[in-house]
Amino acid sequence: MRFHALVPNYQEEEQQRRANILAVTQLAAGVMIIAILIISAWLTPEHVEILVQGVVGSLAMLVSYLFLRKGKLELSAWIVVTLGWLILTMDLMFISGIRGVNDI
Repeated sequence: MRFHALVPNYQEEEQQRRANILAVTQLAAGVMIIAILIISAWLTPEHVEILVQGVVGSLAMLVSYLFLRKGKLELSAWIVVTLGWLILTMDLMFISGIRGVNDI
């Protein structure tokens, strides 16, 4: 099966280009999530919170891909951007211990 067969066809060339980029981004994020889960489980098994983040990230990519398949390109992209930013922020706040400038 060819990769571009997994991306819906759009009439406009610019939308097709964006859909292709988004699909590659989703695939790369999925591979990276799996790699991070495997490496983290091996090197730091005491940090089980990474499993929760991995599941949330994987579900975000899956939901985003499903919206992309339905032709909802902008919504699919916003899911990746928004949930990626939220996961990063939660990681910085709760796991890494970095608080905001107003937190005393």
